[in-house]
Order: sequence, then structure tokens, then C-alpha cells
Amino acid sequence: MKGVHILKFCSQYQRLREVFASSSFRCNHLIRHLSSGCQIINQKYSSNEFQPKERIIFDGIVHSPFPDIAEINPECTLDKFVWEHVDSWPNHVAIECGTTGQKYTYSELRTLSKKFATALQKRGYRPGQVLSVMLPNSPDFIIVLLGAIEAGMIVSSVNPIYTAYELSHQLHDNGAVVIVTQLNSLTTLNAAKELIKTKHKTDYKIDTIVSSTNVTSSIPSGVINFKEMISNQIDHSEFRPTNRSVDDVVILPYSSGTTGLSKGVQLTHRNCVSNITQLDTPMTSHIYPTTNSHQDVVPGILPFFHIFGLVVIAVRGLRHGVKLVTLPKFEVASFFSILKDHRATILYGVPPIMILLGNHSALTAEHMASLRLILTGAGPISTTDIEKVLNRFKSNLVVNQAYGLTETSPVALIGFQNQNEYHSVGKPIRSTCVKVIKPDGSIAASKEQGEICIKGPQVMLGYLNKPEATKQVIDEDQFFHSGDLGYYDDNGRFYICDRLKELIKVKGFQVPPAELEALLRTHEKVINAGVIGIPDDKTGEKPMAFVVTRGKNAVSERELLEFVSTRVAPYKQLAKVEFVDEIPSNPSGKILRRLLRDKLNSSK
Repeated sequence: MKGVHILKFCSQYQRLREVFASSSFRCNHLIRHLSSGCQIINQKYSSNEFQPKERIIFDGIVHSPFPDIAEINPECTLDKFVWEHVDSWPNHVAIECGTTGQKYTYSELRTLSKKFATALQKRGYRPGQVLSVMLPNSPDFIIVLLGAIEAGMIVSSVNPIYTAYELSHQLHDNGAVVIVTQLNSLTTLNAAKELIKTKHKTDYKIDTIVSSTNVTSSIPSGVINFKEMISNQIDHSEFRPTNRSVDDVVILPYSSGTTGLSKGVQLTHRNCVSNITQLDTPMTSHIYPTTNSHQDVVPGILPFFHIFGLVVIAVRGLRHGVKLVTLPKFEVASFFSILKDHRATILYGVPPIMILLGNHSALTAEHMASLRLILTGAGPISTTDIEKVLNRFKSNLVVNQAYGLTETSPVALIGFQNQNEYHSVGKPIRSTCVKVIKPDGSIAASKEQGEICIKGPQVMLGYLNKPEATKQVIDEDQFFHSGDLGYYDDNGRFYICDRLKELIKVKGFQVPPAELEALLRTHEKVINAGVIGIPDDKTGEKPMAFVVTRGKNAVSERELLEFVSTRVAPYKQLAKVEFVDEIPSNPSGKILRRLLRDKLNSSK
């Protein structure tokens, strides 16, 4: 293949890269390509080439210890990338629902997703239009995702427990033409459409596809039955391939911001394919090759509407032929059952999951017997909590941390799987360099704290319809400014200290204080509000509000708690409300949350 070059994202430092250090770890890695031209380049790395380099820090910028990925083939869209090796394991189970037992082999899943793509085309949906998917983790979610992508549509995932208030913002913002959801979400959807009509003075219309176990009268009039779109009546040989580029937007998740409601993050085929490829080294892949005698089993317990669950667990897992076992709703007993009955080998989790594994009395060594690796992300976790799990079960269980954001597709930093480097969030993945910026704008040295900034092919195209917001986070050197506070050590390992973004993390979910503050200020008795996160043993954090009201005893704490609870998802609900005379702020109007925390601590 001509014209294919190795990516050089930080070319000014490339000439300084050192010879690989010696290591006992040896692996020959062959990146394969098919006649479709999907894969990157027929490129064989030597045993030494995947040994991590010792020196990776140059002029205050930390580089990956591994070689860059090759340039992405212009025709390698995400769906082609996922299905590239499917003929190697057509009869392996691709996905199974952990509660209903519904399952599909790779061959069946490939056929069903193409049927759905064909049905979308027949109904007139066009490439570049937005399809929203508001489903829990299930086989149907994956069929919708990969089918819509193959049809050239942009997939925007929605939390299925969103309220009408939250859903209306996302639908109006991205202009989705169709949504796939469940019967029990139709009331919320209809309310969201009414909110859009009222607020924006427009007759908002969106087609609705309902995922249901029935193909009969339970589906309301005017609603499309999902089962009909993947039935035997659909001839997938009639599918017309779409003209797409790797630089087209393919996934549109929403990232919680600090200045109000969430923003649509435009991720391209190149972003997602790159991020999956970046993890493919012997020390960061986690997944063993799928063969006739081996298939990794991965519990799909983190929500697929979240970027971690969508790209790292679902899409990357299917690319490598794993068996995904999904839970539509997280329940401890069902989760433990998956670990034992399906003999799970890899677990992707968040801090509350780690705490659960370290403390729950019903969990036994038998449940954990097949598990060889846990990768935790989406929030900070203490070394103590990790060691509880390691000490409770077995010494050969490896726990790693990773770090990333929706805007980085999501992974930027990761620990090495052949070492228990769980104290840090690891080093930059392939084709990635990271710098730390101090408050004065200068580049921090080792062990100096500052804002984590990331450069690589996984960095988003930008925020949807928000060019100014995009400029604020991607600098002229193409580094994405994460808003997170951290530092790196002399070996290039990173540590996250705090969140400059001030997002509250509840069970791994992001809760933007500004969104709750804006909502509280819509109450007729509230003048101003400031929200902070307070520690919680079960969820990590919970939101707490400081509120200024229109007169003493104008509204009770209970009234405000109920006001918020009816308008946001459960994980965003307030734990408590404290009434104050004023909300501290700086001259520009930014709330000084540090003073709110000080006030809370002084009152204890």
C-alpha cells in the first residue's frame, strides 16, 4: 500500500527516541489486513519493538513507551474495523444477555446488524443523520449501534434513565431524526418532545423505533417495531454500501461540561479506530487472541451509553472476538453470577465496583477464579481499595488503572498488564504524548502539579455546534486540555489528583454542578445556588447544594430535593441542601466551591 506513513504526532521529539530497553517479555505482533483494505498496513513489529522504552520524557512532554500506530486506511470505517476478522470465529458467541439468556454468534450478529442497516436505508434515513439510542446494555444495543454505523448514520447514545428535561436537551442539540428506545421510555420521550416544542417554539418530530420482545399489538400506533427491522422479511443483500470517510463523525456521546448542560462530542471513525489500535500492544491489550480453544469473556456491566463501555468494552471487545455478557441493569447477584457461571476473564470496572469486590460478603474465590485482570477507570480509586481485592483473592490477579475522557475516545493513559502498577493511571498509549500545564501556562516538570493535556489521533474533532468551546480546550499545538489536575513521576507514570472541571463523580457517572445550579435557579423561590460533591461510601461522591432563597423559610429542604429529583436521573439527585445568605464568587462570577467546602467542613 503506497502513501502509508507512520504517524508522527510530536515529530520534533521523534529523533530523540531511545532504543528499546531489554525485557523478558517477547512478542511478535502482526497487524493483518484483508482484501477490503480495512486494516492499516501489513506491518510486522519485531520482538524488541514492543518492549517499552526507558526514556520517554523530552522537554517536559511525556511520550508513549511504544511505537506509533500506522496511518489509518482512508476506507477503514469503524464497522469494517469491527468485522474485519469475524470469519475467524463465526460460531463463537459474540454477545449474551446475562438475565434473559438471549445470545448471538458473531455470524448471527453480523447478519442482524446488516439487516438493521438495510432497514434504515429502506426507510429513507441518510448518511450523516443522527440516530439516538436510548437502550440499556443488551444485544439489541449492539445491533442498533453497528447497523446504524454501517448505514452511515451518526450514533448518539442516551442514558435510558434520563428524564424528559435531560433528553430534550440532547435531542434538540443534535437534531436526531430517529431514536431507538424501549416501551417504558415512550412517556419520557413524548414529554421531551413537548418540552422542545414549548421551549423552542418548534414542531419537533422524531421517528421512534421500539425494542421489544413482542412483534404484535404491544407496539403503539405510529411507532416502528425494532424486531421487524431485523426479521426474515429484510434481505440484507439489498444493502447499498455508503460512501464514507474515516474523518466523518460516527459517534456523538455527550460530555458533562462545567458551564451548563452537556455538549455533544464529535468522534470520527479515525478517532475510534485509532484508540482501539493504540491499545494493541502485548502490555496494554488485556485481550488474549481468540482461537478455537480460547475466548475471553467480558462482563458488559458498564453502560454502553458511556464512552468507556461503548468503545473499550463493546466495540473493542467485538473487534477481538470476545464474548460479551451484558446486564440491562446492574444488580449485585446477577453480576456475581456472570463472574462465576460465564467464567469471566477480564473485568472493566469503576471505583464502586472495586469497592464492592473488596467488601461484599457474598463474593467468594469461586466467583473470581477465572478472572485474570481488572482495569478500572472513570474516577479515582485509592491504593487501599485495590489492595483489598488483591489480598482477598489471589496474588496473580492483575489490577490496572486507565485514564481518559469522552473527548479522547476515551483512553489516553494506561497501566501495563504484566505488572501491578495500580498506584498510577499509567503511561501514554501509542501515538500519544501528554504534558502538564501549570497555572501560569508553563510546562510542568516531573512531580509538579498542573492540568493534564493530551495529544494524539484519539482527540475529538470538536464539540457539536460549539466552535468557541472547542477552541477553549484544544490549543494551537493540538493538545486537548482535560481540566483534570495531575502530575507525572520520573518514569513517566501519571497520577490524577483532582478535577479542575469540578465534576462530581457518582458511581463513575459525571455530574456537572453547573447543571444542577441552573436547574435550582429555575425554582421560583431560589435566587442562587452552588453545588459541590461530598464523600459517600457507596457512590464515591454525591451532590450537595448551597441555596440562597427569596426570604427566610421560603422553601424547605425537602421541597428542593423533590424538585430536583423529578427532573434529573437518580445519580444526579441531591443528597442534601443547606441554606446560606450568599454564594461566594470571584469578580468574574465564577463560584468559589473551595469556600463552600470550607464552610461545610467548619460546620462539622
